[in-house]
Amino acid sequence: MSITRIALRYCLVEALKGATEAGDNVEDSAIGALNVDEGGITTNKEAPFISIYTDEAETSFSDGGLQLLGSAKTDVIIEWGISSAMTETDPETGQDTSVTGIPQTDDNMEFTLDLMGRQICDALLPNSSKYAEYFQLLTQKAENMKRERIASDTDGLRLAAHRIVLGLELLGDPVAGDLSLPNPYPELLADMAANAGNDASVKARLILQLLGGAVDDARRYQLENGRSDAELTAIGL
Repeated sequence: MSITRIALRYCLVEALKGATEAGDNVEDSAIGALNVDEGGITTNKEAPFISIYTDEAETSFSDGGLQLLGSAKTDVIIEWGISSAMTETDPETGQDTSVTGIPQTDDNMEFTLDLMGRQICDALLPNSSKYAEYFQLLTQKAENMKRERIASDTDGLRLAAHRIVLGLELLGDPVAGDLSLPNPYPELLADMAANAGNDASVKARLILQLLGGAVDDARRYQLENGRSDAELTAIGL
């Protein structure tokens, strides 16, 4: 499911770019998008911003096979917020420093956050873009959605940041050597390879290298179903 997670995040980022108040300020697994510490929540992002993550996942094995490449129930997280310049005081020295942080929310910020939440949902609906279509094809089943406010752990202040957690069952990973990749991979990987403006083309090349090479039907069955050589022999493969 690792390749599917990579592909899903790419599709979400591309589907959301230019579709919300964040403009092109949409990133995949952005380190430092939200940092929670004793002083509150800080960020290195300009306002407003969106960050995409894939989090916990769970796969149920069937028939006793170690199906490590199979579909998985995965938490997909979309975080968005409004940042601003803030003053932070060092408790030991009393010296003030300027940081970019997430401020306490107000009615105008809540309007923008809720507007962005709707824009995000609209951008992921079918026929919104080719990337929304890829996203739909990578999702076998949508199970639930939870929307949360991001709050300070220290004082419980309501901050100008929201998140959506999507519980999705994602498509299983393509099998190495499979010359007939499942949709949407052929078109999606070609799109990534042609996207020379960022590192998507490099990622596409590495994925295609991983999936390259020829395997026979027995090996493909083994990879898909997690069966040992002894089990293959027992069923005549």
